[in-house]
Amino acid sequence: MVNTRSLSHSSQNGRRELVLDIEDTLIEQKRPTVAELERRYKVEVSFADVNCFLVQDIFREKHGLDIGRPEIIDIHRALWAAGPSLLDPELPKRIARIRESYSISIVTATVADPQTVHAFLSRNNIEYDAFTRV
Repeated sequence: MVNTRSLSHSSQNGRRELVLDIEDTLIEQKRPTVAELERRYKVEVSFADVNCFLVQDIFREKHGLDIGRPEIIDIHRALWAAGPSLLDPELPKRIARIRESYSISIVTATVADPQTVHAFLSRNNIEYDAFTRV
């Protein structure tokens, strides 16, 4: 099952709209972030324990580490520079099927610049109708 973190409502063209986020909806971000923090700090965290949006919280809770947002942003930028992986290789096909009935909007607060995100979506054959960076 894909976590779409979606909202659905009527779009301007009259079709229903499905709104998708990028991180941990289309790309795998949380798991590589946890792995990088484990590597940097030489600690282990069970991924099953990472049930919050801010992964640094679990490192504070489990190991008393004070990891700031700038470090997380640096890790996310490195992830984009390396080329993120799709969360599910079947996503392009699934989104294409959904797009037959729904308008697809991508809404994201990613650290990646829009050109990088558009190129990633294109490379992975993810078609969409609207893109918004917040």
